[in-house]
Amino acid sequence: MLISAHRIVGGHMESTDRSDHPLAASRERAASLLPGVPVLPVPDVVAAAELVLLTVPDDELAPLVRGLTATGAWVPGQLVVHTSGRHGLAVMEPARASVSPLALHPAMTFEGSSVDLQRLAGCCFGVTAPPALRLVGEALVVEMGGEPVWLTSPGVYCIVARDPVVGVRMLRKGEGEQ
Repeated sequence: MLISAHRIVGGHMESTDRSDHPLAASRERAASLLPGVPVLPVPDVVAAAELVLLTVPDDELAPLVRGLTATGAWVPGQLVVHTSGRHGLAVMEPARASVSPLALHPAMTFEGSSVDLQRLAGCCFGVTAPPALRLVGEALVVEMGGEPVWLTSPGVYCIVARDPVVGVRMLRKGEGEQ
C-alpha cells in the first residue's frame, strides 16, 4: 500500500504493482497514473496493508508518522518504508513500538510520470534499516529493479540527491556503506 502526495508516486506505484504487492493510494495522482487502482483514505490504506510505503515530501513525513501513531492507525508488525532522503530511521521513532521501519532512498529525481519506472531499473537506493531488516530492505529494492546501497546516515544520501551522478559513483565505490 502506498501513501503519497509526491512525484515519486508514479515510479514506486508502478514498480510495486509489478512486484505483485497489494496496492492502493491516497492521492489523486494515483488515479491518473494507474487507472483502476483504488484511491482510499490514508487510515484505510494503512489498515489494509502489510507493507506501507510513505512517499510524501520530506517536510510532511514526521507529521504523518506522528499522526498515524497518535490515531492508532498502524497494524502491529507492519513493514513501513519511507523514501525521504533527509530522514533515516529516527523519523519513524514514534511508530517503532508497532511497526518495522525501513528507509529506501532512490538516488534519482522523480518526474511524476510513467518514465520514472524505466529509470528505476539499475537505480541505486540508499537503504537504512535495523540489522534484522537489512535483507528485507535489499529484497524490496531488488524487486523494484534497483541496486541497494547501505547507508550509515541519511546525510550521505543528501549528497546523492544534490548530485546524482557523482553521488552514485561515490556510493558504488563503497563510501557511505555500512
